[in-house]
Amino acid sequence: MNTSLVGPKHLWVALLLVVGSACGPDASKAEEASQGPADETPMMSTEPGEAGGDGAVSAMACNGTAGEWHGCRGTGCSVCSELVKDFPYYFQNHPSCQRNTICYGQYFQCNSACPPPTEADRTYPAACNGTAGQWNGCRGTGCSVCEELVKDYPCYFTNHPGCAENPICYGQYFQCNSKCPAPTQADRCYTPPPPEWCGNGICEGNEPVTCPFDCSFCSGSVCPDGSCCPSSGVCSDGSFCPL
Repeated sequence: MNTSLVGPKHLWVALLLVVGSACGPDASKAEEASQGPADETPMMSTEPGEAGGDGAVSAMACNGTAGEWHGCRGTGCSVCSELVKDFPYYFQNHPSCQRNTICYGQYFQCNSACPPPTEADRTYPAACNGTAGQWNGCRGTGCSVCEELVKDYPCYFTNHPGCAENPICYGQYFQCNSKCPAPTQADRCYTPPPPEWCGNGICEGNEPVTCPFDCSFCSGSVCPDGSCCPSSGVCSDGSFCPL
């Protein structure tokens, strides 16, 4: 077996190889990790619909805007109706805002889409004419709905935000715009009762016992549809009923 002497030069080369392997790619990665990313700008994520995300404000998250007035409750777009009662065209001029009738004197910051009312919200809008075929319930413009004609429909202006309440029609009614139609049952703010409901004026089901009020107005018996037996003794369906 042949052997060769290992001199100082060979030992020095071997030492360099060992040190180089310890300071290879893994060591470089460790050094880079200890230094952090080259770009020191902090990372921040934004939700879609929030300011800073896509630049829009979600209708479901209409928060208050810093610096805005305190005139809302619930959301920054729910404007307290008593604070804008002298500005009948506020909601027409600010369609992103909703009328809030239950603030009860508690006012919070509004969204920038619902600023404080101005003189522009007192006057008639520039163009809201009557529409052919619509009801005669407005005065001043086709969007100025006469207050007394919708007094029994408390949700009318909530359901038709493009319309304004006019308290000075003085019995003179003119054609409304199509976006201010005649009030309907939906503008009364309640769900119609089911067919058998005490107080609906029809004697039905077990109501002779459970709701005598609905059956008290019939002098005789009742027909199958709940109506009083007519003087003829014959119901609308042809059946007979005792008087």
